[in-house]
Amino acid sequence: MPTSLLYDIIVDKKIFLVTCVKKLKMKIKKSIKNFFSGKYYQYTNDKDRKQKAIIGIAASLVIIVIFGIGVYHYFGGRPGKQPLRYTFYDTQKSLEAVSADELNLKESYGADFLSLKDKAIFLQPKDDWSKIINEVPAGKIIVLPEGNYAANFELEKGVEIIGRGDSTVIKSAKKGKPIFRIAGGNVKLQDMYLNDSDIGVTAESGTELTMRYVKIEHMQSTAIYTNGSKVNFQNIYVNNSNSAVKLKNTEGEITGSIIERNLRSGIEAYGSNIKIEGNEISENQSYGVYIDPASTAVIHRNFIEGNKGFNVRVEGEGKIFR
Repeated sequence: MPTSLLYDIIVDKKIFLVTCVKKLKMKIKKSIKNFFSGKYYQYTNDKDRKQKAIIGIAASLVIIVIFGIGVYHYFGGRPGKQPLRYTFYDTQKSLEAVSADELNLKESYGADFLSLKDKAIFLQPKDDWSKIINEVPAGKIIVLPEGNYAANFELEKGVEIIGRGDSTVIKSAKKGKPIFRIAGGNVKLQDMYLNDSDIGVTAESGTELTMRYVKIEHMQSTAIYTNGSKVNFQNIYVNNSNSAVKLKNTEGEITGSIIERNLRSGIEAYGSNIKIEGNEISENQSYGVYIDPASTAVIHRNFIEGNKGFNVRVEGEGKIFR
């Protein structure tokens, strides 16, 4: 078993942290007690007492350092907890050969990891993206390469499309058309940058849309528009667009995202049931969050500040927790 994987398992089980905490408390307590109580005066000379005290304090410092490393790895430094970015390679490269990528892929796909290569289609820059993506069967994973591209995608079935973070830049090939128009199915978009178009993503009735680590900027009309859909937006970034996120008859949640400096509102909900948690919504030129009378919302643990209209305006049923 690779050392990194073994270490990750130890951290996941909290054995490492619990052991460090216990040893740290015991060692510090014993060192301080012995150092200040004069206990060693009864059994050793001054030199021995000082040596033992120094060893005890040094051991405590070592444990503190180890404990700090454990906390860092557990709460943010583990490879498996980082965004799934830049972890895919061309078809001729073996995914299993890269240990860091293996951890990331297993974290994201679980039991599906072993069949990932069979499920995935790795597009190349010369391919007709729109044609391939629009024709693939449901359930496929499509991996986009790095580069700047112009395309329009019409999706009516469940697929997962993954880019290479900011290095996969897509804009609309046709003026007035969304980059992604989703008209049904369970669709996942992840790790891509949508830029300089009229509309970023639209999701119509019957769609279940998940977006993770998607950056959307400079949309002349609306960055994200949904109608009759179920959504799960995690860690998205919407900036410098006209309207940012507009939800109509939509159910779902928006978490861990940044929506800022848009010409209109950050999030608008009409006839929707939405949870908005752990986001930063700031410096938009209209409302930060607007909930109409036909909507229900839970707004929890957000940073909402500096919007030109109300930071939060709830006309329907809403629960707001600062």
